Amino acid sequence: AFSNGIIFLAGAATVLVIVYDASVSSLIQLYVLGVFVSFTLSQIGMVKHWNRHLREETNPKERRRMKRSRVINTVGFLMTGSVLIIVLVTKFTHGAYLVVIAMPLLYLVMRSVRKHYDRVAAELETPADEKVTLPSRVHAIVLVSKIHKPTLRALAYARASRPSTLEGVTVSVDPGDTKEMAADWQRRGISVPLKILDSPYREITRPIV
Repeated sequence: AFSNGIIFLAGAATVLVIVYDASVSSLIQLYVLGVFVSFTLSQIGMVKHWNRHLREETNPKERRRMKRSRVINTVGFLMTGSVLIIVLVTKFTHGAYLVVIAMPLLYLVMRSVRKHYDRVAAELETPADEKVTLPSRVHAIVLVSKIHKPTLRALAYARASRPSTLEGVTVSVDPGDTKEMAADWQRRGISVPLKILDSPYREITRPIV
């Protein structure tokens, strides 16, 4: 997710450089607008932050401190908001319109992502009075990259849990290494069956899932 975001930002920056022919005078308009949008939003956020805490705080000394901070952030919001409006009006035809279009779109995208996570969380949530049902059968797997002490210990722990069935699973990234490991598995007489999953693109997670 983070790498995709970095790629997206790099692509967007490249497009802007090409569109504006790498003109610093043109690109600085977008920078100034973006800076004051960030400043204004941060000041609004701090005002809401202090309002929320003032509703809960009862200590007079703390309330005075919070009110003082809220006044400072309110003044900051008015100042940065005024500059933002001036920049929007004076620089609209110099590229500010792109920010006006892009910011609502980004907001809608982020809201949709948030709603998706909220829906998933609601689906996964269990009521407090819901009874836990145990599975009738349990199939246990132990992921094996090579045969060493951690692998043998994991197999021992898996056996101790007494599952219905148990198998070792390995992903074949290098056929030669996989063949050698399978032979070593047989030579050691490990009673757990070893399942080998092919991975032509050298992926580990997807074949297992």
